[in-house]
Amino acid sequence: MIDTDIQLSFVLPVGNQGGSVQAFVRGLIAEADGLDETYEIVLVTDGSSDETEAVLRQLADDYRCVRILELSRPFGADVAVTAGVEAAGGEVVITFDRRCDNWTALLGQLLAARRDGAEVAEAASNATKWNMLAGVDR
Repeated sequence: MIDTDIQLSFVLPVGNQGGSVQAFVRGLIAEADGLDETYEIVLVTDGSSDETEAVLRQLADDYRCVRILELSRPFGADVAVTAGVEAAGGEVVITFDRRCDNWTALLGQLLAARRDGAEVAEAASNATKWNMLAGVDR
């Protein structure tokens, strides 16, 4: 069941990232805990050939805010993000791609845009892109 009191949903497609996703999620939790808002992290996976699935299950066991959405087969990052947005319970959904460099600066840009009243915003840096949707029908 989705918690209806969630203010922020972070959606991340994850594939063959068993070696990096745990540190990223823990860093995101540390940042999100300082926001004074309720949040969830939706990790969308469409099959990995490494230890990613086991790492995701451990993260979900360790952190109540982590949800895993498993797709039936590899559809690609775009479909994974769309599925994650559909499954997200937050009033605001922040999506990003699988390359997670400079994410703290991008998160700050999106949250600043939200404070300024934006309903849709995008922040990008080199290979990383984050998007924010607030109050938009999904």
